[in-house]
Amino acid sequence: MKLSVTQIQQHKEKNLSHGELNLPALIHRPVFAESGKGIKAVEKGTIIHFVLQHLDLGRVGSVEEILEQIQEMVDKQLLKPEEAPAVEIEKVLNFYHSALGQRALASNLARRETPFNFICKASEVLSGIADDSEEEMMVQGIIDLYFAEGDELVLVDYKTDYIDAENRQNKIDSYRIQIQLYKLALESILHKRVKESYLYFLSSNEAVLMGD
Repeated sequence: MKLSVTQIQQHKEKNLSHGELNLPALIHRPVFAESGKGIKAVEKGTIIHFVLQHLDLGRVGSVEEILEQIQEMVDKQLLKPEEAPAVEIEKVLNFYHSALGQRALASNLARRETPFNFICKASEVLSGIADDSEEEMMVQGIIDLYFAEGDELVLVDYKTDYIDAENRQNKIDSYRIQIQLYKLALESILHKRVKESYLYFLSSNEAVLMGD
C-alpha cells in the first residue's frame, strides 16, 4: 500500500476508515493556471513554492534581487508572465530576513523540495489498524526545506494559508501529522536527528516550532 503525506493528513482530519482512502495519484508536478484564467489560491501556493525552490540563495537579500530572479524564470519559460505577479516578494523576503531563514542561509547544507519514499508500519500512521499488525505501507511526500546545523537537521514546511487569531491553532493542528511524517522520513532515510521542525506561515511571517 502506498499513500502520500497529504492523503494521510486527510485520513486523520476526516477519520476515514482504512478502505475509504483514495490510494492512486501520488506525487506529481501540479499544473499552473492556464493562460487567460485567474490564478486560484491553490495555484498561487504552487507558484510560490516553485519560486522558493528555484531561487539562488546567494541572491535573496532584497526585493530587487528576488524580482530579478523571478524575471529570469519568466525569461527561461519556467514561469508564465501572468504567474509572476502571484509571488508576494515581500513575504518571500521576510522569510530570508527572519531568524529561521538566516539560519537556513548560514547552513552549509540546505535542500529544497526533496521527494522521499519510506516504509513504515501502517498502524503508526493510520487508525483502525491493530498495533500488533505487521502490515507495512510506503509513504511518499515532498519536503519543502531542510538544512543542517552541525550533525543535526532542521525541517521547515512553508504554508501560504491565510492565518488569523481565530484559525491559527486549527491550522497548526491540521499540519501536525504532516510534520511528524516528514521528520520520521528524514531521520529514517538520512540517519540524522531532526532537532527542530517548523511550520512557516508566509502570510504572517511566523515560524511555529512543532513538538512531537
